[in-house]
Amino acid sequence: MVHIIDNHALVWFLEGNEKLGRRAFKVLKNSREKLVIPSIVLAEVKYLSLKGRTRLSLESVFEAIE
Repeated sequence: MVHIIDNHALVWFLEGNEKLGRRAFKVLKNSREKLVIPSIVLAEVKYLSLKGRTRLSLESVFEAIE
């Protein structure tokens, strides 16, 4: 199954935030799932990082995706 990831799910997963739902966590944790990360989500992560609303950098997100 293909899943489209939004910025909250991506950021919360990578930060280990408990706000992320159990099902979303399972999908993101499973390396066999097919994930689509829209470019706007990456732009939102960059914005949140610049505003100090997340400790993640865009570079760290790219590293996690790899």
